[in-house]
Amino acid sequence: ASSDVSRSSFAIRVAVESGTGEIVLKGASAKLLGQSIDAPSLDDFETIPMTVKQGKDALLTFELLGVPRREALTEIEVELDYECLEQAFHSSLLAEIRAQDPTPLTIESPYVFDRELYPSEIEGRFFGRTEEQDQIVDLICRSSGKVGYIEGIRRTGKTSLFNSVKRRLEIEESLGLRSEERIVLLPLKGGSVTAFQHAGDLLHEFFWSLANSPELRDGNIEVPSREECSAHMVAAYRSFESSIRELLPDHKVVAFWDDFQDTVDFAEEMADSNKAFVISTRALLDIIRDQRGQDARLIWLLAGYRSWEKFINQLPKVNLWAELSRVQVDFLGLEAVSDIVTKPLAETPVSVSTEAVERVFQYSA
Repeated sequence: ASSDVSRSSFAIRVAVESGTGEIVLKGASAKLLGQSIDAPSLDDFETIPMTVKQGKDALLTFELLGVPRREALTEIEVELDYECLEQAFHSSLLAEIRAQDPTPLTIESPYVFDRELYPSEIEGRFFGRTEEQDQIVDLICRSSGKVGYIEGIRRTGKTSLFNSVKRRLEIEESLGLRSEERIVLLPLKGGSVTAFQHAGDLLHEFFWSLANSPELRDGNIEVPSREECSAHMVAAYRSFESSIRELLPDHKVVAFWDDFQDTVDFAEEMADSNKAFVISTRALLDIIRDQRGQDARLIWLLAGYRSWEKFINQLPKVNLWAELSRVQVDFLGLEAVSDIVTKPLAETPVSVSTEAVERVFQYSA
């Protein structure tokens, strides 16, 4: 148990006896024996089932409010509601807890949430995506002729995956493992697609963001004007790529187009009211397809939360659809979740139980 003057909490581990089948916990409460002090459970039994079986315990946490810290052993009674073989049961068990002084923590949380991991934050925080990283590296480094599409529901780490590949290639380059050319991975910045009347406007914004990125800024790459990108899209594309080839001959630029489905959605929405945007979007996507190849200096990597097969119905007659190579980003396995939870805390006094890791895995699966 850990405590201070105003708040105490304690945890107990629940296991089943040999020969007992799997049980599903439905509720728990506790109280101090001989006193009218209740300890409500801090666990959520409704959102994710909490099961106990041979080899799999459950760690239950309870809270005591306004209870002074106790030095001696304190007896508690725990009430459990659970199901076994589709039958409901209620049991009580006795246990003893001893208060401990809480470990003073002077560290900041090592976790990053509500945003992607930046390339500089990848090491020690990003785990479980080696296969997906290898797929992306193969697509952008070996010129397979396909255009990569990172597919996964929202908040599964697609942008962090891109940044992890960026970091991996930076490390390999620094170690001299990629001496033939410098591969530069850059996220595209073009604002909201709904602000554009023509896909050439979007292409111009993409070119501008690439040329003015810290990695390419010193190359003085010439950006075709908005008018050139709209009136002569193929020529503007070839001009921009030629500028990269001439001014930065050892560079290969990988443009990361995140939230790709937004452009397809907008094109579908504009099918009747702005046919110019629909036609030009088809043209842009097929230019990306047609300009790929072994000697390409500009490579595209798309990402979105929608299955790319749905794009065929939303925006038909696009040749690019047949050339997309899916990189599927699914939920992480238990081992990767364990690494994410525990490794950032490796140099701290905080320890994480296996039950806590499994609970996080259940919530994230």
